[in-house]
Amino acid sequence: MTWSRYFLNDYFTAREFDEVDKRIRTQARARAAGNREMRERIEELEEENARLALLLRALTELSVRKGLFSQQELQAVTREVDLWDGSEDGRYGPPPKRDAIDVAPPPSTREFLGDLEQRDDL
Repeated sequence: MTWSRYFLNDYFTAREFDEVDKRIRTQARARAAGNREMRERIEELEEENARLALLLRALTELSVRKGLFSQQELQAVTREVDLWDGSEDGRYGPPPKRDAIDVAPPPSTREFLGDLEQRDDL
């Protein structure tokens, strides 16, 4: 017998206590299942993030080795792309809403590469 049953025995029937206990167990199982699913999803995202980081690092290293661009050029373009989402924070997020902030849309890949080819400082 739990303490609540002992102290509240005059106010509730055994059946009511059983129903409450059953609901509590059901909710606890549902929370445990939700937590398990969340942990599994976090693990999946961490694995995907690690694979993407490896692929990005490999592509960057290969491009520098082949002379497609230098480390300095990569850093400059990274800073430029970082600003496309409206803030220089070392991350790329979704672009801001056009009506909230008056920012020119980023150039298309074709425009960006064309501008890059025409630059004299590279």
